[in-house]
Amino acid sequence: MSHVATLKTRILDLDSLKAAAAELGMTFAEGQTAYRTYYGAKACAHAITVAGATYDVGVEAAKDGQGFELTFDSWGPGAKLEAVAGRGLGKRLDEYGFAVASVPLRRAGHRISRRYNDAGRLQLVASR
Repeated sequence: MSHVATLKTRILDLDSLKAAAAELGMTFAEGQTAYRTYYGAKACAHAITVAGATYDVGVEAAKDGQGFELTFDSWGPGAKLEAVAGRGLGKRLDEYGFAVASVPLRRAGHRISRRYNDAGRLQLVASR
């Protein structure tokens, strides 16, 4: 049985996605044209891998041609992806948002740091 899901978050900045992957100890496999699921290899533009995981995260071109979408299989061996990136890849999305927001803030001369709130969610802190 498989639980393949496509996240609703649109990825518009691959450099920020790469940074988010690195922050979580995942590898952005640029140009890897297939990702692994219960049903075998599925086509993608890029993939994100986790050491020791049987399945990958597919970085697929959005159907409307505007950016990318993330697709993954959380069933069985795919649970390793969620163990690293959070349920529904929530940690990955937090890290992606952090990376995207950091770019203009750094350009404007802010120092960027991270902290976690009482619920364990990532927060960006910008200061001059």
